[in-house]
Amino acid sequence: MKVYKTSEANRDLKNLYKAVKAFDRRAAQKMIARLDAAFARLSDYPFSGTEWNEVEEGLRRVVSGLNVIIYRVEQNRILILRVLDGRMDIENEFFE
Repeated sequence: MKVYKTSEANRDLKNLYKAVKAFDRRAAQKMIARLDAAFARLSDYPFSGTEWNEVEEGLRRVVSGLNVIIYRVEQNRILILRVLDGRMDIENEFFE
């Protein structure tokens, strides 16, 4: 299944990269590589993430390092909605 990212998810990735890069460029590059690998795994195993129906029907989430990928499996694609730092208040940030 093909993976697509929303504009919010792309913005999240840029912000996460910038925040980590400010302290350690190699760590930021490793984080992005880890997230890319997680997206590839979702492509092969779209239902591997935990259901998050209590927030919204059909939502799923998966952890990658310190980050949480929030996504939805649609008919013929996986839609990445957000990529957030897991140390944040995820529910509050998701609904902003």
